[in-house]
Amino acid sequence: MIHQMRSEWIKFRTVRSTVVLMVLAVVLAVGVAVLAGFLVDSTMRIDDALAGVQVASLLILVLGVQIVGQEYRFATIRPTFSATPRRGRVILAKLVVLCVVTTVASVALMALSVLSAWLVTRFQDVRLVLSGPGVGRVIIGTVVVLVIHAILGFGVGCIVRQPIAGIVIVLVWVTVIEGILIGLLPEAVKWFPIAGMTNVNALVLQRDRGPDAVELLGPVAAALYSASIACALVAIGWLRIRTSDA
Repeated sequence: MIHQMRSEWIKFRTVRSTVVLMVLAVVLAVGVAVLAGFLVDSTMRIDDALAGVQVASLLILVLGVQIVGQEYRFATIRPTFSATPRRGRVILAKLVVLCVVTTVASVALMALSVLSAWLVTRFQDVRLVLSGPGVGRVIIGTVVVLVIHAILGFGVGCIVRQPIAGIVIVLVWVTVIEGILIGLLPEAVKWFPIAGMTNVNALVLQRDRGPDAVELLGPVAAALYSASIACALVAIGWLRIRTSDA
């Protein structure tokens, strides 16, 4: 299994599309943090500094789709399965590598975003506040959210096995379908796999919530719920890969 994960790590870091996605995630996270530093009035809080990381989660979804879909697109999955006939080991190795890389990338994105925000606030009449109740939950929750995003994308990639189709599905779901459903069924937002995780990293709690705010699941429950959906998608994808030709 260790050898399989090493092999998947080599694939991950040598494929151009994954490198491009990670670079874009850094640019997006840092760019939004810098912009927020210029737009806030007098105090910049951690949710302002990390706003770009939340947007970059879309790229993490795409990365999850790509890590398996691109092998099917370029037919490199066949020699992979020939070398490791137990396909479940290949899928598990890919998933482990994806989760580890996403965890490290999440920490790096947050650190770069906060650093960029701090540099901007030094030249503005703005105070950057990084301490206070709930900050630890924001940091840990953001990592959890991005890892679940990666697993969701990976599950869709395993099921569809075509990167372009998979990317369209996840992006349309996040940007269009969930938005429409939230408008039609606002009370059901807590059951949506992406929007329902709003409370996991407590960013929503950093702002005053009005009396009409939608009730959300608790952070642990929301994370477990979305993670369960993500794992179910991976399981369905694994069954499809196991029972079909490469």
